[in-house]
Amino acid sequence: MAVWCLYRLTSGGYDEAALRKGLSVEELTVALYELAPLVFGLRGYEDQYPDKNTVSCLLSGHSGPVRKGWLYRNNYRVCLTPEGLEVGRRVDERLSGRQAS
Repeated sequence: MAVWCLYRLTSGGYDEAALRKGLSVEELTVALYELAPLVFGLRGYEDQYPDKNTVSCLLSGHSGPVRKGWLYRNNYRVCLTPEGLEVGRRVDERLSGRQAS
C-alpha cells in the first residue's frame, strides 16, 4: 500500500522531479492514514491521529518495501526506486481495472 500511495502522490510516476524528491515520512504517514485510518491510526485514537511509528515499521520491517528494494528511505524522505516505480504502476493499473468493472 505504501508503494502505491507514494506512486500516486508523486504524480502517478510522471513527474521526474517529484519522484526524485519523494515525500517526507510525515507526508506519507498522513496519506496512508487517510486511506486506512484503522490500520495507520494511533492505537486508541484511530479516528483522530495517524501513527508514524506504524508507518516506519511497515516501511523498514522484515518484509517491507525498503528491504524489497522498492523504496529508498533516509531519515527525512521516502522515494521510489525504479523497481518500486514499476510495482506502483502495476498496482495502479490493477486497481484502475477493478474500478472500471
